[in-house]
Amino acid sequence: MGYTTPNIVNNSKKTMNFRVARPINQTENAQVGRTALLLGSFKPPHGGHLQIVSKLFESGDVEEVVIVISAGSKPLPGSTHAIDSTASELMWRAMLGNERRVRIEKAAGTAAEHACQTMQQAPVGTRILVCLSDDHSEAVDSAVQSLNLNSGTAKAVSAEVVRMPANNDSYDTQEQRRFLARGEQGRKQYVSMQTGGLSRMVRERMWRICQSELRDIHSITANRLQVLTPEIMAAMDAEFAQATSTSQCLEFDACTADGNSVRVKYTGDENEDLHFEKRSQPYPRDRLAYAHRCLRLLECHHGNAQWFPRVHYFEKKHGILAETNAVADGQTLMSQFVAGKFDDEIAVNLGKVVAELHATPIAEKPIRGSLKQERSWWERRRRYWCERLDIQTNKRVTDGDTNRSGRCLVHLNLAAENIIVGNGQVALRGFECASSVGDPALDVLTIISNYVTSGAATGQRQVAQQAADCFVDSYERHALKGSEVVRRAREML
Repeated sequence: MGYTTPNIVNNSKKTMNFRVARPINQTENAQVGRTALLLGSFKPPHGGHLQIVSKLFESGDVEEVVIVISAGSKPLPGSTHAIDSTASELMWRAMLGNERRVRIEKAAGTAAEHACQTMQQAPVGTRILVCLSDDHSEAVDSAVQSLNLNSGTAKAVSAEVVRMPANNDSYDTQEQRRFLARGEQGRKQYVSMQTGGLSRMVRERMWRICQSELRDIHSITANRLQVLTPEIMAAMDAEFAQATSTSQCLEFDACTADGNSVRVKYTGDENEDLHFEKRSQPYPRDRLAYAHRCLRLLECHHGNAQWFPRVHYFEKKHGILAETNAVADGQTLMSQFVAGKFDDEIAVNLGKVVAELHATPIAEKPIRGSLKQERSWWERRRRYWCERLDIQTNKRVTDGDTNRSGRCLVHLNLAAENIIVGNGQVALRGFECASSVGDPALDVLTIISNYVTSGAATGQRQVAQQAADCFVDSYERHALKGSEVVRRAREML
């Protein structure tokens, strides 16, 4: 169909107004000839998106649909591959077939920036309908908010913005990415989800296109970090090849040029080539910012203590946080549990470390910007751990909910994977979930549960319980109000 990809540069600095129009089928005095811009990442596109296109034409108000695919790649959960805009375009073409009323354009940045540029370049009298798919339905991009939707613009462009969600039980983009990540094992499930009037031949073709066009996350990340942090990447060790990809970021160990061991977390740039899934608030880059703020707070009050990492490099805009490993050549506590090791000395030191964490004075500014945000985050983490640990409790914030001086720093993610041990030393990591509001009893309870469940899994209940008791005794001796905190933790069990 001869589609072209414009070179989009968003140089608009104007402050514009924003309004959300009514659904398109309620538009009064509609005129034929409107162009619809369907914005999204579409990684991957699916039958739900195709149904949006059909609805736009059925409205009788749309003459042409322009599908705008945002730049960047999105990782497939649990794999080392990502799907990019090229694969998305090819899959769209497979779905559309010979439909000539639809054009596909790949944005150089976000789809919203592309829409802004389209508005700037549109001829006088153009009528545009901007449609936001699931990629933009929760939080409208700031660039979209800057669109001038009033008819009295310099070029007299008339535009409206509507939300047209595509995801439902039948079309779950994240679930489809999981099936794509499984390769041949997920083929049947992925093909079965692609309904919406698509023939089986087209659905199979979409699966083949996606599998053949997947990109390697490590090559994407290495190319980007080579520019941003050359002194880290120049001495990067082989463990990068086994980097862990989650829905939030890519994590790997590296060695700096001066020989320091660091843990690198990369969430992807704002407008660059790797975008990790925003499954829930906060955004991945915000999580790194919270971890950075927390580590700076710990460094301010605990100096050269060896139980938490130091910030080696941080840049929120680029989504990078490099932390020095507090315990050289250490391993996670979970690794020891799997090996059947429940060391009493490690448990005692862990009690001291957690007590030190909870003794950290809180800065004037909460980690998440406001007490309201902190309380909201604490409630979410409390519900998460209560569900994970199968705890029935209605306890809310008990320490410092109304008394500022009573608050303390809580980790809220003390799974055994975030506890590093080595040569008798213990250190904590994974401070992205830390908060200045919350009950320290939840941290204590999480660690007790780590020991109990791991002991049951390895057939060493008694040994694991003894180590857990050592942890509790040590925490009670070293923590302020330690006995009261332990009592609340035991009440939750």
